Amino acid sequence: MLQNEIARTKEASRNEIDHLSASLSSVQQEKDYIKEELDHLGSKYEEIVSKARQISSDKDHLSASLAAELTEKDYIQKELDDVKSKYEKVVEKVHQLSSEKDQMLRMLVEGSGIMMRDREGIEETSNLPMLIDRCFGKIKEQKSATLEIMDAELFEKLQSLLYVRDLELVLSKDILEEDMLVKSRFSDLSNQFRVTSEELFALKEEKDVLQKDLERSEEKSGLLREKLSMAVKKGKGLVQDRENLKLLIEEKNSEIEKLRLELQQQQSKVAEGRYQISTLSTDLERIPKLESDLAAMKEESDQLEKFLLESNSILQRVVESIDCIVIPVDSACQEPVEKLNWLARYIDNCQTAKTQTDQELREVKEEASNLAVKLAEAQETMKLLEDRLVVAENDLSQLAEEKREMEFGKKNIEIELQKAIEEAHSQTNKFAETCEARKSLEEALSVAENKISLLISEKEGVQGSRAAAAMEVEKVREEVAIQTSRLTEAYNTIKSLENALSQAETTVASLTEQRNNAQVEITNLENELKKLKDEIETQVGKLADAGTTIKLLEDASAKAENDFSVLQGEKRTADLEISTLNSKLNACMEELAGSSGSLASRSIDLIGHLNNLQMLSKDQSLLSTMKQCFERNLERLKDLDLTIKNTREHLFDKDLEQDIANLARCFSDVIDNTVNFEMENDEINAINAGDVSSCFRRVAEGFQLRNKILADRFEGFSTFLDESIAALLKKLQGTKDEVKSMVESMESLKQNVKILEMR
Repeated sequence: MLQNEIARTKEASRNEIDHLSASLSSVQQEKDYIKEELDHLGSKYEEIVSKARQISSDKDHLSASLAAELTEKDYIQKELDDVKSKYEKVVEKVHQLSSEKDQMLRMLVEGSGIMMRDREGIEETSNLPMLIDRCFGKIKEQKSATLEIMDAELFEKLQSLLYVRDLELVLSKDILEEDMLVKSRFSDLSNQFRVTSEELFALKEEKDVLQKDLERSEEKSGLLREKLSMAVKKGKGLVQDRENLKLLIEEKNSEIEKLRLELQQQQSKVAEGRYQISTLSTDLERIPKLESDLAAMKEESDQLEKFLLESNSILQRVVESIDCIVIPVDSACQEPVEKLNWLARYIDNCQTAKTQTDQELREVKEEASNLAVKLAEAQETMKLLEDRLVVAENDLSQLAEEKREMEFGKKNIEIELQKAIEEAHSQTNKFAETCEARKSLEEALSVAENKISLLISEKEGVQGSRAAAAMEVEKVREEVAIQTSRLTEAYNTIKSLENALSQAETTVASLTEQRNNAQVEITNLENELKKLKDEIETQVGKLADAGTTIKLLEDASAKAENDFSVLQGEKRTADLEISTLNSKLNACMEELAGSSGSLASRSIDLIGHLNNLQMLSKDQSLLSTMKQCFERNLERLKDLDLTIKNTREHLFDKDLEQDIANLARCFSDVIDNTVNFEMENDEINAINAGDVSSCFRRVAEGFQLRNKILADRFEGFSTFLDESIAALLKKLQGTKDEVKSMVESMESLKQNVKILEMR
């Protein structure tokens, strides 16, 4: 039985050792897995660094290509200047030829003897063959009338006239050929100028695109630097976590080594006890032999004395009794002395066997007591190990629950990121709508510019006013181009932010997965309070994300206000330009009324242009887009208010103090009351030919009224958004204070738990 119990204890200790070795191997595997994860993070960091280097190289390439495009633009500008100078030379030459032709015509007229009143009609018609025929007719009349007075001077004059005619014909042919060449060259130069202007415009667009790409790449490089800094910080955190894991593993290894040393000490103690037992058993075996020898010697001495005393008396009786004793058959004792000796040995053997059995019983009892003590110790160690196993299982269950809760928090974060992406998409849609409204305004302005340019082209005598109007129109175009480029840059920045947000979402998802895996491995040795701390941290992260979304909304509203102020400035400049153009048109109309009789048709065109301007002034697309933009911002504020409400109910089971829906109803009432304000207050009057200036004045007043209405409505909408954002910030501040108090209470609980554990 004792051997079976010893075997059982040995098997139990072996099982415990196997279990500890298995746990050690699992810890080693976890350590290897953490090393692999760290290597994976290092490879990702190297990939990010390589991407940053590639972006910097792309940036250098774009800068080089931009420099090349600028040099090519300068070369094209020089060629354009050369072409302009050549064109001016050709124009001067044509003017010179026309003056020479006029001089020749005057000489022919003088030679033909035409009167001054007829000379004007001939100069206007410029009919050269008729002049030559008249010259010949006059010569014939002079010959028929006065043949006798013809002399050598008249003949020489005729010769000179004929020579002059031939020269004029040759010169006219040369002039016509040169004129055709000049026209062809002028058309070629105009085509080249058009092509070069188109190429220059395309190069400008490419330059703008490259500049935007360069800015985008700089923004991306900045974002990548920020991401790299975040990755470095997270890598440092993971390195710290790895060091903590190493320390924990070293502690566990030290505990396992301590247990092994204790087991070896116990085994050495057992071996020493067995050796001592064997030595004592040999000593005990020797002691009964010595005692039996002493007893035998005493008995022999007593017997010898008795034999010496009673040798004579009982010798015969002893002999008889010895003879009567029956010994075993296999013994060969025949004599009485031999029989006595054999009996003495048998008695001694019996005594020694009895003493040996007594000693063995005592030793067995001692070994049983020792084994019972060891068995009790082994049972205590088993209980301790079972308690530790139960604690580890509880920790594993708690870690599983924490993992589920962290996954739930991750899903919430992904939902919030999706909402942020949707908000970014809505912002892009809003800017696209503003771009469309800007394009419609640009088209209307281009139509007005074309019509104004047609009116200005009809005035051939007023070159200075046309040049001034053209310069003003070019300024307006440049301003419109600048504003469109700003809007496109804003749209591109929104696109780049959206791409950066998607990249940040992917990186955050990957990093959160890695962080969750690391936390699962780390929290295998933590307690139950870590769960509450992680929940509070997720809620604080949600509140921080909500704060960032509010900041984004504030930035969007500020951008909208800036865009609206820019639009108001453009409207003011357009009103000023329209007023100046109206004054110029009135002056031109007064001049044209005295010079030509086509005022009715031109007034009809002006009436049509004024009708178009009135339709443009009654266009309410800007107000509708502004309404849609503010309604979308209001919907986002409602969603943000709902998320804050759910967060507070989840954390604190409290109701909110205010509700954005009430403000939203007030906002919708204001919008419904102000949508058709301008259509109700404005009247469409028929335009007559005599009140063009009054029509222009009404159109200008309509534009001013529209700008005032838009400014008032935008101010009201922006104040409403500011109030709603202030209410949300107040709620966020309240939740922040409550979360802060909760964190402080958790810290106090942790300290109390630590104090209890120390006790």
